Amino acid sequence: MTIKARLLIAALLVFIPVGLLAWTSMRVVVEDIVVSWIERYAEKQLRFDKVRTLLPLIQEVKLSQDFAQLAPLKAWAKNPDDLLLKQQAFQATEQFRPYFSDRSYFIALH
Repeated sequence: MTIKARLLIAALLVFIPVGLLAWTSMRVVVEDIVVSWIERYAEKQLRFDKVRTLLPLIQEVKLSQDFAQLAPLKAWAKNPDDLLLKQQAFQATEQFRPYFSDRSYFIALH
């Protein structure tokens, strides 16, 4: 065997295991990165969907709380037989109608 052939065999015996080791380690690193990115994307998407879903509901609840705090509405609730207070309460509540998503509201006196 010539020295050239021995050198080629020695190089192959060194480079093939090193190449396989490098390929395997690179594959593991890339898979870890991809899994990490997928997890981050899923978490961000979940947060975004949660906020997007809950935001209109939170806004309606806040608007309803503001609606319930109207002074004319509270005055009418204390004295529901007074027609003037009822008219004032309905005038005040009608200003809230466009802000509700379905353009409607209801009042239940207890």
